[in-house]
Amino acid sequence: MAGVIKLEETNSLVTTLQDELVTLQPVLASKTKEAEGLLAQVAIDQTEAEQVAKRVGADEAVVKEQQQEVAACQMDAQRDLDQALPALNAAVAALDSLDKKDITEVKGFVKPPQAVQFVMEAVCIMLGEKADWDNSKRILSRGTFMAELKEYDKDNISVAILKKIRKYIENPEFAVEEVKKVSHAAMSLCMWVHAIDTYARVFREVAPKRQRLAEMNLVLESANAKLATKQQELSNVLEKVRKLKGKCDATLAEKQRLLEESDLTQQRLKNAEKLTVGLHDERIRWKGSIKLLKQEENAILGDSFLTAACMSYLGPFDGLYRCRLLQRWTERTISSIGASASFVLADAYGDVRELREWQLLGLPSDSFSTDNAICVLKSKKRWALMIDPQQQAIQWIKRLEALYHLETVKSDDNCLMQVVEECLVGGKPLLIEDVIETLDPSLEPVLAVKPSQRSCYTNKFFNKVQVKLEDRIVETDVERFRLYLTTKLANPHFMPDVFIRVNVVNFTVTRDGLEEQLLSDVVLRERMEVEERKHTLLASIARDQQQLQDIEIKILNLLSDAKGNILDDIELIQALEASKQTSIVVAQRLTESEATKLEVLEIRNQYHSVAVRGAILFFVIADLVEVDPMYQYSLEYFTRLFNLSLNEAPAKRNLSERLDSLKRYMTVAIYRNICRGLFKAHKKLFAFVICVRILTNAGDLNPLHIQLFDQSVVNPEISSATGVEQISSRRNTNARVENQGDTKEVKENLGTEFLAEVDSDVSMDDVYCDVDKSTPCLFILSPGADPISALERYAREKGLGEDRMCT
Repeated sequence: MAGVIKLEETNSLVTTLQDELVTLQPVLASKTKEAEGLLAQVAIDQTEAEQVAKRVGADEAVVKEQQQEVAACQMDAQRDLDQALPALNAAVAALDSLDKKDITEVKGFVKPPQAVQFVMEAVCIMLGEKADWDNSKRILSRGTFMAELKEYDKDNISVAILKKIRKYIENPEFAVEEVKKVSHAAMSLCMWVHAIDTYARVFREVAPKRQRLAEMNLVLESANAKLATKQQELSNVLEKVRKLKGKCDATLAEKQRLLEESDLTQQRLKNAEKLTVGLHDERIRWKGSIKLLKQEENAILGDSFLTAACMSYLGPFDGLYRCRLLQRWTERTISSIGASASFVLADAYGDVRELREWQLLGLPSDSFSTDNAICVLKSKKRWALMIDPQQQAIQWIKRLEALYHLETVKSDDNCLMQVVEECLVGGKPLLIEDVIETLDPSLEPVLAVKPSQRSCYTNKFFNKVQVKLEDRIVETDVERFRLYLTTKLANPHFMPDVFIRVNVVNFTVTRDGLEEQLLSDVVLRERMEVEERKHTLLASIARDQQQLQDIEIKILNLLSDAKGNILDDIELIQALEASKQTSIVVAQRLTESEATKLEVLEIRNQYHSVAVRGAILFFVIADLVEVDPMYQYSLEYFTRLFNLSLNEAPAKRNLSERLDSLKRYMTVAIYRNICRGLFKAHKKLFAFVICVRILTNAGDLNPLHIQLFDQSVVNPEISSATGVEQISSRRNTNARVENQGDTKEVKENLGTEFLAEVDSDVSMDDVYCDVDKSTPCLFILSPGADPISALERYAREKGLGEDRMCT
């Protein structure tokens, strides 16, 4: 269901994606054109910006050169000034060392020493004051005196002051060392005057340099202003280019997004096409299956009831009675709770893969055998007891369980319980053969273990169950232990409790199943390559069908487990595509195999009439037990006779003649062989029944006339009936078929070989050829008969002697 929903969603999404793609195309074209225009404008603006940058770069080089010249000039002037600065700094430091006491000391001179007089006069001149002692003391008394000296404008001293101070500077008595001898405070002031004078002279010397530096700074300032303007212009151009580039990048990104969206939409459309087209057949088939399942919903309850009824009750019956009973059940179920009109157990409870595997392992392909297999392997409540007079079920079970180490044991074997215990403990399948009409009570605990339903054999589960065997308890792996019981009794009379304990299943061979088996023997003898090819094809077809089923399940799982938008999951699409491609290859191979199979089956069907004749003979022989319980022949023995007759039949080049030869020789050979073990009184009856069955199968005899054997009524229209029909009209079941009319019909339809007296003594050569060291021969004697002398005589002829015989 989920897979179909995903595909339906994908189908509906296709139209939406196509509309989106149509809408995207003009937008994408517009964005492409816009991006191209922006790219062109960016190129133009970029070129302009490069030109502006080139001009600005040239101006920057000029300004940089000017800056270097100004810096050199400034460094030159500063270097000269720096020569005077140490003395000035020393003077300032000396001033800092003066305190109020030192000033008071100088000011306290009534008549200062000449050196002190000179110092104070020089200080007054520097401060623009009158140069006398009274004025000097007044200046010293000012609270701002020291600040005036420290903050003196040394860069703007007038020329007049410098000229006046000159005579003091040049006076030897004004030397710092001389003044130091007189007064420490005067020395500091003297140092200041000398330092200011030195600085002023140096400053005057560097004035031209400073003038030139000022002029150069003006030029540099103008150049910097122009450069700043051009740099701003460049910045504006670059900003314009940047914004344009940003807009262009955004447009390109939008274009790329639209392009990716368009590509994604196109890719989604491609993926959608791969899904919808690639899985178109599956989608139709799945929708049909869903529709069919919905239609069958009303039949689920009834089909489940019929399945349970078949599993519980139909097992013991033969095919004909099963069909009649199931038909009645189906009619009543349909009228009450509803059910499928043509209910088939294999469809309701079977698995196609399992059925193929079972048939490849030897299970006959007819519906009766298929139902038997389901009853045996899928019963949850009881282990199976198979009525298997022809040993077909045993052979199939042995092949089925071969890989799981099947143990077999006879029901009357002394070590039965030991084998049962080993299988219980080891978790191995067990086959108990030759069960009689009563079950061994010691098996009761084993039969009480409920079998598990399984669709395939696996060791995945490991459940332990305790079982009490006689006086001990053992553990068994209930998931791996399996029990099968078989009986060779063709018509066993089980007590009711047996049906409660086990699931009795009638595996008596059916005509359809036997015909298929005999047909395989005929084709294997006549056209070995065809039969081998058939088996190879069946195995190949089974593998391919299983692979197709596995692929379909894988595709459904991939679809149902997909997350998000399925069209974006590339790995999923690739996996689905690969699975689909594999499916196509396998389906093609399967189609070719099926066609070849039809050819093979057509060739095989050419020999079908031989298999039909063989099946007719077998069931006639099987019915002899109704005449005398001693007349019981195994399918194995009959098959051996059948194949011997195929080998010994006269060769014919023409296929039609060959088929007639096979049927004729086989009928005669089997008739004569069986007649060896019949009483003389039953041989004509045997021939007559063969004749009737052959005519009935050919449509030359109305089955309704055969029913007249059970009636004592004379048919008024007997004169218009065939010979056999006339006989049946005047006979009942107690009549003996011994008159001339009966033998006439046998002679006309089968030939004189079926009327010739079969040697009662039987040719010892024939007996010797029919037996081997593993096939015993039983002589059934009439009163007074003794075959010992004939047997001893034949032994001597063969050179065996009495020492090789035991009597």
